[in-house]
Amino acid sequence: HPMVMSYADAVLGHREVGKRVAVIGAGGIGFDVTEFLTVDDSPTLNLKEWEQEWGVTDDLDTPGFLTRPRPTPAVREVYMVQRKTGKQGKGLGKTTGWVHRATVKMKGVEQISGAVYDRIDDAGLHITVHDKEGNETGKRILEVDNVVVCAGQESVRDLVDPLTEAGVITHVIGGADLASELDAKRAIRQGTEVAAGLP
Repeated sequence: HPMVMSYADAVLGHREVGKRVAVIGAGGIGFDVTEFLTVDDSPTLNLKEWEQEWGVTDDLDTPGFLTRPRPTPAVREVYMVQRKTGKQGKGLGKTTGWVHRATVKMKGVEQISGAVYDRIDDAGLHITVHDKEGNETGKRILEVDNVVVCAGQESVRDLVDPLTEAGVITHVIGGADLASELDAKRAIRQGTEVAAGLP
């Protein structure tokens, strides 16, 4: 269906994303893309906006330098949908996962777990929702302009064969090695091990 696009197309701006979006997949990429879609510009690039979002101040008279968080409204209405039941973001990294979970919550993203994708048509994304025990709890139509797929990642290894044929020694690491569960720590470890083993 024309409303469906890959996360790469959405992030790189190859296609325009509408104001109501369903993001399929709630892994690391799903959270990153959801955060990306809820803002026009990253607040991390604007100190005052970031402080306002998270309730932090540099006012010396404010105890603990904490104020009431005042997040800017999301620029899009976003649903995060996953097939797994249970809370989204459980598999995110221990050190940064809480930030991603807090950010999507702050932006009013509706998180839907236990979804079976029935169909996509002009009305939107049709899903059947299940509870943790696998029992059907209802059907929904998410009336969205676009569906961004952040699931079923495949490793991109297009350069390996041509480089190998050209006599260039290659080392495949990170997402190119295993894209299904992206893991920065694994990728960094692999890169370090490859670098340490180079002559």
